Amino acid sequence: MAASPWHPALLAAAVLQSAASYGFQKDEPATTFDKVMVSLKGETFDEGKLAVLATGTDSDAFDCLEIAKFLKQFTFSSERLQALTIVSQTKNCTGASSIIKPDACDALAAGIDGFDKATADKLLENAVPGVRAEFISDGAISEMVQLQEATALGSEAIEVLLSEMKKTIVASEKLTSIERFLQETPKQFTAMQVTVLARNLDFESSRMDFARMIRQRVVGLSCANLLQILDSLPFTDGKLQFIEEMSFNLVDPQNKHVLIAPLDFERSKTAAARILGDICGRSPPNNPTFGRVEGDPVILIIDKSGSMTTRFELGGKSYSRDEFCMQELEAVLKGLLPTSRFNVIPFSTDARPVFGDAVLVSEENINEAIAKTADFGVGGSTNAYAALKRAYGFATSPQQIYFLSDGVPNQPTTNILAAIDSFDNGRRIPVNSIVFALPGYDEGASKFMESVAKKTGGFFRAVESKLPAEGVTLTPITDAIVV
Repeated sequence: MAASPWHPALLAAAVLQSAASYGFQKDEPATTFDKVMVSLKGETFDEGKLAVLATGTDSDAFDCLEIAKFLKQFTFSSERLQALTIVSQTKNCTGASSIIKPDACDALAAGIDGFDKATADKLLENAVPGVRAEFISDGAISEMVQLQEATALGSEAIEVLLSEMKKTIVASEKLTSIERFLQETPKQFTAMQVTVLARNLDFESSRMDFARMIRQRVVGLSCANLLQILDSLPFTDGKLQFIEEMSFNLVDPQNKHVLIAPLDFERSKTAAARILGDICGRSPPNNPTFGRVEGDPVILIIDKSGSMTTRFELGGKSYSRDEFCMQELEAVLKGLLPTSRFNVIPFSTDARPVFGDAVLVSEENINEAIAKTADFGVGGSTNAYAALKRAYGFATSPQQIYFLSDGVPNQPTTNILAAIDSFDNGRRIPVNSIVFALPGYDEGASKFMESVAKKTGGFFRAVESKLPAEGVTLTPITDAIVV
């Protein structure tokens, strides 16, 4: 019997072809400039190119020669001026323009026929100098996503869910099946699984409800992954809605310009640029370690025990667990909404919150949180009981708690799980639990953290490797889809 068009094997082949068609190959362009140029050259009309430029330049900065090369991709002088306006104005992600030295770009118009140099010079006078951004490499993100996919929902569980969904043709009943499934497990979906499930929902509205239900339950969604999902959706309006709902799940928003290509109409490309303009490329809301961080207030619990000095390699670089997680904590805090509140609790043998209660997001408070968490030091045991008690005990109840640890607590786990009921006191505050065990795997820690997430209604994710620590080669994410 012929395989169904929804069969995972056929879908896997289709999405791999889709990702490759938009430039996600093994040998990807090395710089942001190179990647944006690939996307610009893939667009036929200037309106689409402007959308690419708007989404491709707001997370980094470029020199004058690179800016000139961008402008030469546009057909008309009026569009070139629009392009220069885009890269010279203040950006929502960097707080500066996308030009490293605007005052050195006097010759920017040289060689560009019909370009209005006087207007260009006026734009450049008001541009704030930009700075090159540093991102976790695409390779490192791909490795982390693959490692997390190994601990996500298994194929058998997804088959069970699909079987339940296929028992009915009523959209609301299919969504109810998904909702029940989410209540039974705190584990996360892979991007492939999201694609398969979305294809089994018949209406755009149902797909949007599904996206909202799982928005915190998706393992590191990359732009390549979202491209795969978009190509599985039949209508442009549905693609735009899915971009709007899932864009904040992206772990590599600096690559978001590639999402313009699959949209069929120029007005849709412009609309997508507006949606994607709200994402900060330097501090993605979906962090590769913490996931999609939401809540007001939000509490982040950070393990500083002695085992956090363990070292590992990722993306060709060497880190200690503490170094990497501190880097990720900083990215998360800088990505929080400026109107929201937060607190951080570093812990080892004891737990000491940075602030007495949740505080507003501000540059000063973020810097203080990072400094005090670093000053806490690394060493001692893993007193998860004290950390969780502190997180639940503030005068202002948190909406969500994010709990990162690398090992088994130094108290009986059954005691901690039993105490959560009294800590929570009926408030039903989710604890999103993250195990960070690279370069290895801690079965006891994973079981405990998954139990905490399931008990509280949070999600569970693991950054760990059950593979040998040495001699392991991880392939690019677009080559790692196995059915």
